[in-house]
Amino acid sequence: MKNFKRFAASALAVFVLSASLAGCAVTKTTSLATVDGETVTADDFYQYFPSVQSSMLSEAGINTSDSDAVANFWKSTEIEGKNALTVAKERALNEAVNAVVQTKTAEKMGITLTEDDKKQISDYKTSTIQQSYGSKSNFINHLKEMNTTETAYDKALTASLISSKLYSEVSKGDEYKIDEKKAEEELKNGEKITAKHILFSTVDSQTGQSYDDAKKAEVKKNAEGTLEKIKSGADFDALMQELSEDPGLAQNPDGYTFGKGEMVAPFEEAAFALKEGEVSGIVESNFGYHIIKRVPLTISQSDIDSKVKEMQNKVFEEQIDKWKADMEVSIDEKALSKIKEN
Repeated sequence: MKNFKRFAASALAVFVLSASLAGCAVTKTTSLATVDGETVTADDFYQYFPSVQSSMLSEAGINTSDSDAVANFWKSTEIEGKNALTVAKERALNEAVNAVVQTKTAEKMGITLTEDDKKQISDYKTSTIQQSYGSKSNFINHLKEMNTTETAYDKALTASLISSKLYSEVSKGDEYKIDEKKAEEELKNGEKITAKHILFSTVDSQTGQSYDDAKKAEVKKNAEGTLEKIKSGADFDALMQELSEDPGLAQNPDGYTFGKGEMVAPFEEAAFALKEGEVSGIVESNFGYHIIKRVPLTISQSDIDSKVKEMQNKVFEEQIDKWKADMEVSIDEKALSKIKEN
């Protein structure tokens, strides 16, 4: 919640995605939690739920255009022993609670919104609504479909900017001064790897729908033939340039550098299991069939900068937990459980 614009954009963009998932088993005024006496309602909750769902689907490599795959993910997937939808609800409520925690902390520290801040919120909201919906009435109608309101939306935008200002203030502390060398060492310590892959897509680029079983079988046969060529000594890079259907290949000709939790699970698990120079077998994900080659780790300045920011964010998240521990927070698990899938 340290980036106002990131939240505002995601809050609008993913409503369509979650409309068929969120359900309406509770009313907008239902209390899901309290923070030092302040109520977090279902109305507040739905401002965070869509972006959490979107993030989880992305991490799982689920094509959001594939309604069957999306529905199956929420119904059947377990994460650390919990149903995925339950995890999504818990994460979303935690974000809503943390927004209140940060707002209350900012008040105690004398951090308030200036008139310029308020204008920034208003201008951004107006331009985003115009770009995404075309009119205010369309926006309001869409909020209604999502069981939430403009009031809750405005509250979430305000909380996001307050969070950004709070972060700017507390990040002046020494604990936020992360040494780049320390960040680079963490990246080198098995946390990140670099891998190339040849993707044989099983998703229709026009419709976003997965191929049927017969067409998938054809694609897999092509992947298996390519793997045999590699085993026989064919050049991996040449075949990658010739055959891969990865849309990101042009921007990442030297492969992707990533850590755990950043790629779809089947791809990530297979890549981390390889030694440098090794090539995987056929790996299936929701994107298609992959042949993966792990290559020497490449760390750019951008990777280091991202790691520094990640470490700073972790410090801030730990600080939020400390602030929350000093407040009286109550979660209504029964009410939360009533939020169902449509």
